[in-house]
Amino acid sequence: MQTRCRKIVPFLVLVLSVTVSQCSWKYDRLSQEVEDNREKWRKHDIASYSYRFSRYCYCPQSYVGPFRVCVVDNKVDSVFSYADSISVKDTLDEFTTIDGLFDLLDSEIDRKPADIYVEFNKEYGYPSMVRIDNIQNAIDDETGFNVDKLVIN
Repeated sequence: MQTRCRKIVPFLVLVLSVTVSQCSWKYDRLSQEVEDNREKWRKHDIASYSYRFSRYCYCPQSYVGPFRVCVVDNKVDSVFSYADSISVKDTLDEFTTIDGLFDLLDSEIDRKPADIYVEFNKEYGYPSMVRIDNIQNAIDDETGFNVDKLVIN
């Protein structure tokens, strides 16, 4: 029995190290993709713009959106419900700029969720769709957001 365990332990260490290295590679690759697209966004030097933002979560519809986020001089200036154009001033701090979305992506990647999927806008580089599964096989823990309809002011 002891001889058999001595043979199995190195094998398990090898399997675990390969698995950890593959996971690390996935996050490293995504971090690089985020950085490349952040640079694409920055090269456009856009300080004032608006975009449509929707959350992906198991939340009340009033939280999901969609919302029109208006950014002036790289600061969120106002947010409106897309459905009825009503201002959502009381929750303004829950919204961010495109640069803030890149920072959010960096934070999520650092947490190493079970799964993360990101699409970027081809022209401007901003994250257009993000899906995060924090715990594999858990129910209703998936989150994310969509960004589209960018209007440059």
